[in-house]
This record gives sequence, structure tokens and C-alpha cells, in this order.
Amino acid sequence: MSIYFSNNFKQQKIFNPSILKSCKNIQISQIALRCVLGLIASQSFQSPVKGIVINDTAGASTAIELGAPFTAVTDILIFDREKLEYKSDCTGSLIANNYVLTAQHCVENVFSDELRVLFRGDDSENSILANISVSNILEKDDTFVLLDGTDIAILELAEAAPDSITPLKLFGFNPEYLIGSDATIVGFGLNGLGSVGHEFTADGLRWSAKNTIDFFGGGFKPFFNDTFGSNIFNLDFDDGTDYNNTLFGFGSSSSPAS
Repeated sequence: MSIYFSNNFKQQKIFNPSILKSCKNIQISQIALRCVLGLIASQSFQSPVKGIVINDTAGASTAIELGAPFTAVTDILIFDREKLEYKSDCTGSLIANNYVLTAQHCVENVFSDELRVLFRGDDSENSILANISVSNILEKDDTFVLLDGTDIAILELAEAAPDSITPLKLFGFNPEYLIGSDATIVGFGLNGLGSVGHEFTADGLRWSAKNTIDFFGGGFKPFFNDTFGSNIFNLDFDDGTDYNNTLFGFGSSSSPAS
């Protein structure tokens, strides 16, 4: 999953565009990559999301239409040792011309030569633009713990991503500034409608859903805050009414991202 924020606030106070200066034109050093890993972990803006579920009113067509433009959001393939074939297993985000950010749990017990990154176009079918192998996996640690803020990894590509795809910016400022702004959740994987959840189905397309950030700093109930900490996104269906604009049960599949 990848998350994007709208321009409905003072962007210059939120984003740090110099974090990866001219990322499309340079090779990032190992030291710089370690700094990036540390920055992302310190912000705790990653989440082990496995799918996107959109409300029934918007429907699947809206989710596909919203997701199509985000070509920097990639489809990560992992080699299935039993079936002897690659299968779509995770989502990644291009952060430099040959580096993709993803979740560490995606690469647990996986070698770099068992990974490939698919870059897909902005058409309705998400046509494949490039299928690139991975030469190295960079990780902050080897704990593979989901909820301690270190569930991140960077995949080094064997060759640069297509020139038509612009790497994404990294978030590097106080997340409390984001309260009240819109966020767009984008990713591949399991998807479906809110009335039934994702039902463990996937159509191979890049889905997206929009939501508003209501607050920051922990779970919406003390139990979840104490259990999971504050690096989890809690998402709901924002439809403008008090009755329906409520938080979902944590871990529910009937949420924009679950």
C-alpha cells in the first residue's frame, strides 16, 4: 500500500522534496539509503495492508480509475518455490530511479533473485511497462516485526525504472499537520466492496480509495493504542453522515484498506 496526501494544506510545511534530490537522475549511496530507512522508520508511516476495499457507492470502477494514474506504485512479484512461478504478492513505491520501497515482511525468507518489480501503465488495464529484476534488498534490521516501526525494506533494481515514471516524494515532517487533509490509499492485491470485504480476491489491477485524516497519535480506542501503538492507519468510510462516518472494527475487511 502507498498513501498520498492532497494539496489542501500548506505543502511546503509537510513534504521535504530535498530528501532524495533529483532521484530520477542519481544513484543513491548505501549511506543515503540507510538514512532513508531511518527516516521512514522514525515517521512510522508504513502499514501491513494486504488489500483495498472501497464503499459500494463508489464501486470497483471508481477504485480502478483512482488508482490508474499512480504508475510509481508497483506490483511486486515473488517466486513461488512450489509452483515454480512468480506471483503478485506485495505493493511497492518507486522512490528513486532504481529503488522501490516496500514492507519488510514481504521479503522475509526471500532472496533478491526471487523478486521482480512490475511497472504498470495508467490505462484501465494497467498494461505492463517494465518487468525488472531485483539485485539487492536493503533493510533497517532483521527483526521482521510488523508493528515496531521497522517493517520497511528497499529493493534495489537491476536497471532503472521507465523514464516516464516519476519517483514519489517521501514524507519528512510532523504528521500532525496532516489532520483534516485528504489521503489517497493505493495498492495492488486483495480488493472488493465494503458490503462483503475483499473475500481474498484480486483482479491484478491497481486500486485506490480516498479518505480524510481525522486525527494522529494512536488507536481510536485505548486498547488498540496500547496494543498496536501509533504507526497504524485507522480508516473509515467518509460519506458525510454521522451514522456512516464511523471507524471500522480494527482489522475488518470492510474498510478502505484492511
